[in-house]
Amino acid sequence: MLRSFPGPLSLVTIQFPDPHFKRRHHKRRVVQPQLVSAIKALVPQGGKVFLQTDVLEVAEDMRDHFEKEAGDEFELSELHSNPEAVFHQISEVEEGKEGVVVEKFDSKWAKAGWLVENPLPVPTERELHVLNQNLPVYRIMLVKK
Repeated sequence: MLRSFPGPLSLVTIQFPDPHFKRRHHKRRVVQPQLVSAIKALVPQGGKVFLQTDVLEVAEDMRDHFEKEAGDEFELSELHSNPEAVFHQISEVEEGKEGVVVEKFDSKWAKAGWLVENPLPVPTERELHVLNQNLPVYRIMLVKK
């Protein structure tokens, strides 16, 4: 469906997608390799992708999909270079079935951290709800090279 969009996308936002916590349902998560490829094809140089969620595992998964599938064409926004504008948090190593450790992607983008503030002018209802509970929101802004 996205590939049929008639023009370039200057900004793509994916905000608070359904987390689909069960491993067997991860295939239902919004950010998948096919979506990343479609976005990569439609976002012009200088275009942006903004990702945010209140679920760390989902944030890492979205970031990692973009880094794996489009890291050659996208880079972190300069917003991530300001140490006061980011915070760092990574999830614990998780165990799979029968105690087997699930291999995690070694993200270079992870070292830059998560944006503290939403760079967009209007917050979502979910974002306001999470912030009112003093819970973290994990945000990343990417720019096409």
